[in-house]
Amino acid sequence: MPSEMGYDYMGMSYQEQKAREGIPASAIFGFSLLFVFLILAALYESWSLPLSVLLSTPVAVFGAFGVLCCAALCWQPSCLLTWCRSRMTSTRRSVW
Repeated sequence: MPSEMGYDYMGMSYQEQKAREGIPASAIFGFSLLFVFLILAALYESWSLPLSVLLSTPVAVFGAFGVLCCAALCWQPSCLLTWCRSRMTSTRRSVW
């Protein structure tokens, strides 16, 4: 290829390269947790209650997987799929 010619990314590949140079995912995750905390603080008009709400979700997930592992069901994909499906349907029902 002559020296006057070159190559460059176009379209989606160009956007992926630009995104790779951008803000790291950990910073985005941190900002999202901060914004959720601030929104919950405004909703509950308290600084301590949003923290307990944010921490209750991971504790519940780890507890559910802990029970599955104790029952030796954790390695069965059908059990995990059923658990995830039940969480999604119960969340949908509570919202509606």
